[in-house]
Amino acid sequence: MHMAGKHSCVYNEGMAKKKKSVLIIEDEPAQIHALEKTFQKEGYAVHTAANGQEGFEKAKTETPAIIILDIIMPVMNGIAALEKINGDDATKNIPVIVLTNFALYEKIHQFMDPAKDHFLTKINTPLKDIVLKVNTLLS
Repeated sequence: MHMAGKHSCVYNEGMAKKKKSVLIIEDEPAQIHALEKTFQKEGYAVHTAANGQEGFEKAKTETPAIIILDIIMPVMNGIAALEKINGDDATKNIPVIVLTNFALYEKIHQFMDPAKDHFLTKINTPLKDIVLKVNTLLS
């Protein structure tokens, strides 16, 4: 019996390594749906959050391989979420792609970790390019 439990643990670890996860922190349902479907098709486990506070909590509990973060959101905006993510020992090493409609790079870059965080604009970045960026960062 003990052996079966041990075997199942090894199996679960192997599965977790096979299927990388992405956390999408975004408040626009259409954008969430499009990103979620695209990443699922690519074989990712997808977690979503509708605001920065929920996203930060999920980043701690789900420990995704990467986070896609919107900036303009209710409850807690993306800048505050990015500060919390990069300031918490449990989440500070997770790469973050800031994905927003607004050209806010000047306001946001001071909160980004240049070693792991990236900025893309929604309007200029097709879904396939977002996936390509994630695949490149996680390879």
